[in-house]
Amino acid sequence: MIRRAKNLKNPDPVAGRLTLTREILGLTQKEFAELAGLILSRYNLRETGKIPLPLNDAVALCDAHDLTLDWLYRGKVDGLRMSLAVEVAVCSDMLGCAGSLRYRRSSDKGTGEI
Repeated sequence: MIRRAKNLKNPDPVAGRLTLTREILGLTQKEFAELAGLILSRYNLRETGKIPLPLNDAVALCDAHDLTLDWLYRGKVDGLRMSLAVEVAVCSDMLGCAGSLRYRRSSDKGTGEI
């Protein structure tokens, strides 16, 4: 599941979600980036939080890995496929970062936190 949990405690929430997602999918940075048509060195800077994730790269990652912009930028798991959303919740609970994840219950009009 997660090989390097310590790397997931990035202060940049987008970078942390990139790392968490990639680790859940069991991919290296190289595999994750190249499947989306991104250059590894630039992707690494985004995952480590050194530079922000631009929209065009986020869209490429979403298309390649069946993610959502809401997940990457806002931490909302609503649109993720169920298996990934469950893994995200479990891993986040284990790492103590669940407060950064958001979901919408079908019975709620507002957004809650996992």
